[in-house]
Amino acid sequence: MIGAKKMGGSSYGLWGCGIGFVIGFFIFPPFGFLLFAALGALVGEMMAGKSGNLAFKAALGSFLGFIAGTILKLVVSIFLITYYIIELSKYYFT
Repeated sequence: MIGAKKMGGSSYGLWGCGIGFVIGFFIFPPFGFLLFAALGALVGEMMAGKSGNLAFKAALGSFLGFIAGTILKLVVSIFLITYYIIELSKYYFT
């Protein structure tokens, strides 16, 4: 949401990005989610009443914010799994 708001995005762009991600993930795996998330954000911003360059800029902000959030969630998940495995190994292998 921070990326979208910094670039002038709206909630329509965020919703479009999320819907595009789901459609791209299930219909065109494995990389369709990237393209459809960006297109969904663009369509969402155009539905919000923005046109041309302003819609593209807002959609780019929504998409980059979405990607940054996804990467952050992945990093935290890897950290938690690693911590769990280390603690579990201490319990069983000491």
